[in-house]
Amino acid sequence: MSLFAKFRTGIISIGAFALGVAFQRKLHLQADVATTTDVVDSPGGGQQRPLMQQDSPESIIAMIKEGGGLLGELDSPLITKHGIPSISSLRAYPNFLVSYDQRLRIPTWVLERLTAHSLSEREERSSRKGIDFFEDKSFHRYFRASNDDYKGSGYDRGHLAAAGNYRSSQEHTKATFVLSNIAPQVGRGFNRDKWNELEKYVRGRVRQFGEAWIITGPVFLPTREPANGKMYVKHEVIGKNNVAVPTHFFKVILYQKEPNSGLFQMECFLMPNADISASQPLKDFRIDPTVVERAAGILFFNAIPRNRIKVHHV
Repeated sequence: MSLFAKFRTGIISIGAFALGVAFQRKLHLQADVATTTDVVDSPGGGQQRPLMQQDSPESIIAMIKEGGGLLGELDSPLITKHGIPSISSLRAYPNFLVSYDQRLRIPTWVLERLTAHSLSEREERSSRKGIDFFEDKSFHRYFRASNDDYKGSGYDRGHLAAAGNYRSSQEHTKATFVLSNIAPQVGRGFNRDKWNELEKYVRGRVRQFGEAWIITGPVFLPTREPANGKMYVKHEVIGKNNVAVPTHFFKVILYQKEPNSGLFQMECFLMPNADISASQPLKDFRIDPTVVERAAGILFFNAIPRNRIKVHHV
C-alpha cells in the first residue's frame, strides 16, 4: 500500500472515530465557547466553570480552596496544602505560546500570530548560524527533552513555531530553538521538504492578508493491527528521556480576507510524519479541522463561533 493510501486509511479511521465530519460540523456550529461566566455540572453536585488560560496557578488553588470553583466543593481545603501534581504547562515566549506535554516531552500545541509587517522587516535579518537548540529549564528536569535525546535518533529537531517566521529578529529566532517548541520529525521528505513547504505557504497567506493566527501540534493516530483487527495507538520514543515521535503533525491557519468584518477563513492541514513525495501537492493534506480537533483533543480558536468561520475543505 502506498504512503498516500496509508494516510487516507488513517484519516478514514479517524473520521469513523469522530462519528462523521457532518455531525462534528453540526456540533461546532453550536459555538460552545467557554467564557468566565460559563458553568458546568460539578462531580459533587452544584456547578463549576472550566479552567481558563488566564487562570494563574495561585487563582486555581484559591478557587479549589474556596469551593464551588474548578472542582466543585471540597470537604477540606487541606487537600491542596502541599501542592497539586499538575496545574498548567503553558509557557510564553516573545512571539508564541506553548502548551507542553510533560509526559511526551513535546508540545501539545503552539500558538502564533504573524503579521505581514513583521515578516517584511529587514532591519535585522537574522541568521540561524551560531544558534543551537537548548533545554527549557522552566520545566522540571524529569520532564525536559535534551539535545542528547535526538543524537543518533534519525530524526530532526522539528520546529512547531518555525524559525523562518522570525527572521527579522535574532532574539525571536533564537527563542524558537527552545526544545519545548520542538518534536522529532522525519528529516528528508518531511521537515526539510514538505513541512517546510507548508511553513512557506503559511507565510504567503500572512503576506497576502496582513496577519494570521497559527496553531501547530502533533497527533498520534491509531492503526489497525493485522493480527487481531484491533486499533492501537503506537509511537516510537527516542533518547533516555523517551521523547515521543508523533505519527502526524497538524497546522491550522486563521485569517480575515476582509479586516474588521467579523468573518474568518480557516485552513487545516494534517501530514504523516514520513517521507512525502515532493510532487504531492499541499492541498492533498487539507482536512476538516473537526477531525483533527477530536484526534488531538483540543479546539481551534474556540472564542469565535464557528458560523463566523469559513473552512477551506479538501
